[in-house]
Amino acid sequence: MMLFFVGKQVTSDLPFFNCHKVYENSETYVPTPNNPTSEKLYRRFAKMFPDIVSGEHTYERYGNVGDAYEPLTVEHLGGNTYTFMTYFMQNGDLMRDPDFEFELDHKNKTLNILEYQQDGTVFGTIYQRVYDENNNPDLKLLSALEKNFMQNLKNAHNMERPLTSYTDKNGNEFNSDNEPETIEPEEPEINDKSPELREVLNEFSEKYGLGE
Repeated sequence: MMLFFVGKQVTSDLPFFNCHKVYENSETYVPTPNNPTSEKLYRRFAKMFPDIVSGEHTYERYGNVGDAYEPLTVEHLGGNTYTFMTYFMQNGDLMRDPDFEFELDHKNKTLNILEYQQDGTVFGTIYQRVYDENNNPDLKLLSALEKNFMQNLKNAHNMERPLTSYTDKNGNEFNSDNEPETIEPEEPEINDKSPELREVLNEFSEKYGLGE
């Protein structure tokens, strides 16, 4: 497999992940015979993020920076291409930890990983791409990334981050941090500091039988 570090290419057996780039050709994936892992990934992803898969939402964020767990985002980039990313902030920069880019094949119910990116390692940023320029997949890398992605999905499920922001299919953005605060109406208060006002109110109440 090939790893890319800031202009250098290094060979390694370590599994790593993705970059935000929309594939114009949604047929990037070359199916491999009897690949149940891609089907399991699709089923798990669809169960965890049904509104993303159905198209009701184009973006979702779970959790916030500063929470016990890193925030998680899932996004529909266009066509059949999606991303799944956990991240942290470092010196004002967003650090992918990690970021997967993949295609959803809704017809065959498979999730097919395309790219992976991991920031902040001892080597710097690590970027991997499953398919070469001739659209030939690195099957060893693909297998490693599928296992890694499955573990990331399981971790996300166990952490149970709250949904804090999403964008619907019409482009409307919703953010729990900016929801309008509900203000309960206060009971009107009578300024009782003026004895003259108090006397007028008492006379009015007695005249019309309103009581105190």
